[in-house]
Amino acid sequence: MERTLVALDLETTGLTPRLDRIIEVGAVRFRGAEVLGRFQSLVRPEVTIPAAVQQLTGISDSDVEFAPEVEQVMGQLVEFVGDSGVVAHSGNFDLSFLRDGERVDTAYELFDTLDLARILLPMSPSHSLPHLSRQLGLVHPRPHRALEDAEAAQQLFRYLWDFTRSLPSELLDRMLEVTLGWSHPLRDFLEEAQGAGPNGQVSLRPPPPPAQAVPRTGEPLTDPEAIRDLLGPDGPMAAGLEDYELREAQQQMALAVAQLFHRGGRLMVEAGPGTGKSLAYLVPAVHHAVAAGERVVIATNTITLQEQLFAKDIPFMRSWLAFDFKAALLKGRANYVSLRRWNRYLNAPSRRADGSWFPEEVKFKLRMLVWLAQSPHGDRSEIKLNGLDDLFWLRAASTADDCLAAHCENYKTQSCFYWNSRRAAADADLIVTNHALLLADALGSGSVLPDYQHVVIDEAHQLEEAAVDTLTVLVGEEELLESLEGTLTWYRAACGPLDAGLKESSQRLKRDLSDLFEQLRSVIKQLQPEAGTRSSRDENVLLDGGTRALPELAAAVRKAADTVRSARDLASSLQTGGTQLELEPNPRAERELELFLGQLAVRARLLEEALQQPRPDRLYWLGIERRSSRAVVQAAPIHAGQVLQQRALAEKETVVFTSASLAVADTFDYFKRG
Repeated sequence: MERTLVALDLETTGLTPRLDRIIEVGAVRFRGAEVLGRFQSLVRPEVTIPAAVQQLTGISDSDVEFAPEVEQVMGQLVEFVGDSGVVAHSGNFDLSFLRDGERVDTAYELFDTLDLARILLPMSPSHSLPHLSRQLGLVHPRPHRALEDAEAAQQLFRYLWDFTRSLPSELLDRMLEVTLGWSHPLRDFLEEAQGAGPNGQVSLRPPPPPAQAVPRTGEPLTDPEAIRDLLGPDGPMAAGLEDYELREAQQQMALAVAQLFHRGGRLMVEAGPGTGKSLAYLVPAVHHAVAAGERVVIATNTITLQEQLFAKDIPFMRSWLAFDFKAALLKGRANYVSLRRWNRYLNAPSRRADGSWFPEEVKFKLRMLVWLAQSPHGDRSEIKLNGLDDLFWLRAASTADDCLAAHCENYKTQSCFYWNSRRAAADADLIVTNHALLLADALGSGSVLPDYQHVVIDEAHQLEEAAVDTLTVLVGEEELLESLEGTLTWYRAACGPLDAGLKESSQRLKRDLSDLFEQLRSVIKQLQPEAGTRSSRDENVLLDGGTRALPELAAAVRKAADTVRSARDLASSLQTGGTQLELEPNPRAERELELFLGQLAVRARLLEEALQQPRPDRLYWLGIERRSSRAVVQAAPIHAGQVLQQRALAEKETVVFTSASLAVADTFDYFKRG
């Protein structure tokens, strides 16, 4: 950026401008790559510096005892900055201290290197200034000292400027389209980078090719005792470990699992910390999978354990096994971005209800654009998400009820991340997945995972809870409006403009939805005043015969009937109107319209069930989402454990349940009943 800017940093006694004090100021004036001046001063805070801050910064009470007062230093800093734009890492924090008490009344243009780094380096494991300095090779000898941090921010800004100029032109164009009309320094930064033109460098490099497997000539074992001995003191694992320690419980478990694969059946194993249970089931599993040509699925409750198995335990096992095998990691659908949903969301305005820009959402879209330009898998674990990002992600994540599958162009061109992950697993010997996906496969009649007859369920004590979560369905105003807007959008594409009657019907449905969920939110607040305010627990309103008869809920029940009626009337009118128009066929639009009409019907039906016509095998409740504070209606089967057994496990040849805690009062009876 060829204009004069000032990078600055403040060190303070804490994080609250009203309560805490500045102890050091550092600033660097620069233009392009040229440093024009530096400013640094300690500041007397008139309070004791907390021990943690002294340890972090190296600044002690004695260092600032005779330092100038804050007003004097602020005056010098304001003069040094002048009317230049400001560069800072998490700069709103620094500016909040400058503005406190009206020390500075200038509205500086802030180029925040934290925002820029999160957008341009979305796959970095951390965006702290010290980490980025190490990652990018910036000079940063004393982190958490004001002048050194200011100099590091200046170097980082220059790096990100050069990085942006070397982005593919089509990507930079798209980022500017997203920010068109947005009055913000990020927009200025992107615009000036485009105006400066390419610098001949390459920012987004292709991912490295996968490592080539070392050819192995050994054969998998079929004798359970021989498989157990692989983990013993004379086995290949011990030979490759300097600090090998015999674990008898691990060998006992490996033998039991190997024997089960040999004969089939069910096995429950409680394996406490230190057992080494992962290898105790992985080693027998992979030997059986390769020897018998029968795939084995490993299902865990948490993504953390999934990633540990796939990134640590399986590569370690591969390093000493005598034969090779194929392993695949499959996460739940919501972990993958749907390019179709993403493009729809990207093209939607990033505005609040009052029409003003929603900066956090714009930044999220910019970050996603840069990430998707280089992501090999479209997996959310590749990108660091913070705060509201989790909510934004849901707008672009793959979902079962908004997927065209084989009818989607992304599916046909093999650019769909979700389906690509399934294709990669098609010839795997070992699949690592989670409980939710295992259950989704069972509910989808085997449409999610490749065929398998052998499964190991780790963290099994959480399986029934995962079943409840998987089988729970939710609907709120946002979901219904998404279905409605999608229906109207694709009706226009497939059938032409809406007539006056359809416009009025759609507006009536939107009003009904708004009124209904406002009433439901009011009911929840009346019956559960603390709903949505406590992060440690849910404050739900159970919908049973008693609650549905309460006066507080009566108006909402009537409004639900009106809303469902409006939804069905509109859907019927759209279907009838479409058949009466003579237009060129548009197969894609027709499929999208059919999908959204079906989605709208399913979501409206859930409202009707919950508030008017409950099913005897389902439980219904109202709640307020903690993060979004919106009212939602939810439902789940009453006997999730029975559904789990009937749909997921009954037909499997081999099932191993294992966890650090399965037994209750030294017996597995409680787990078996679940």
